[in-house]
Amino acid sequence: MSLLQFLIIITSVLFLFLSIDLFKRKKLTGLHTVIFLWWIIFLLIFALDVSILNKFGQFFWVARGADLLVYISIILLLYMYFWLLNSHTKEDISLSKLTSHLAMEKIDTGMINRKTAKLSKEKRNNYIFVVRAYNEALTIEKSLSEIIEAGFSKILVVNDWSTDETNEKVKKFQLNKPKACIVYLEHIINRWRGGGGASLKTAFAFIKRHQSTLQADWIVTFDPDGQMSIADMDKFIECQENNPTIKLFLWSRFIQWSTVTAMPALRKVILALSKLTTRLLYKSKVSDPHCGYRMIHSEILHKLDIQADSMHYANEINESIHKESIAYKEVPVHISYTAHSLGKGQQNSNSFSLAIQMLYNKFFFR
Repeated sequence: MSLLQFLIIITSVLFLFLSIDLFKRKKLTGLHTVIFLWWIIFLLIFALDVSILNKFGQFFWVARGADLLVYISIILLLYMYFWLLNSHTKEDISLSKLTSHLAMEKIDTGMINRKTAKLSKEKRNNYIFVVRAYNEALTIEKSLSEIIEAGFSKILVVNDWSTDETNEKVKKFQLNKPKACIVYLEHIINRWRGGGGASLKTAFAFIKRHQSTLQADWIVTFDPDGQMSIADMDKFIECQENNPTIKLFLWSRFIQWSTVTAMPALRKVILALSKLTTRLLYKSKVSDPHCGYRMIHSEILHKLDIQADSMHYANEINESIHKESIAYKEVPVHISYTAHSLGKGQQNSNSFSLAIQMLYNKFFFR
């Protein structure tokens, strides 16, 4: 017996005990345990008699049995990799739910009720703005002021554990606007460098839980990085009034390019590719898949299935639009790209990793 055969036998025995221990601790399912045991048995047989390995390989038209062993090992390693990745993703989702729950538990709903009761029943008080924030100390006050000055009085800010003075800025703004209903939620840990999906999950869960208290039928997602213009709400509201049966309105940078200021050429190419990919993977005909400016009726919140903490949440919304047959209308809005907004938003370099995540979630995540 060679040294290599001896090492394979010892390793197989160790894996045998490991698989039994993992099964007892419910870390492995019965199917995974059976796969482990069969593979260990094969390894032991092949290690004891190499000729059996060669005959086994010839059965599959492989010249050497060792080659077949390598191919099977690669397949099993890929299987275990995706199994572990799925487990990690599910734990991430659970952690996000816990983070959202803790953020919502700190809120004084009595204060919200008192604030909304004092507000008039005029049309603009039927909208609540969801502002997701991560290190937005430079622009958060200006963005919140624009919303209030435009005649809106309900804002829900979700701070994804900023490390700058965003927390202090928002609380100061709350004190300076006592007549407005400004709800502030804060994650105790950062969920995704700006919490694209994580912040929206928290906001939507809070609105669904306290909808009767908030007294707002429409939810507007609005980023505080200076890229979006509050003046475009007039377009959204006009479009909604002209289409009373539609419950979802989305921005679009592709309908009217003249409304886009200083968009880099590479960003245009990436957005065009994302549009094509969205059609292929999710069968969604949305012209601007990664829009951030949305107006959503509370009736369809439960139809938007968001699981991702990252920017992949936009793909999940597009998939929900197709699956749930949600009627939507796209609105050309004015988008202004600045150094700050480009730095805060989705980076061009992240497009490849986002594409990988799209494929993983579509075909491998279960």
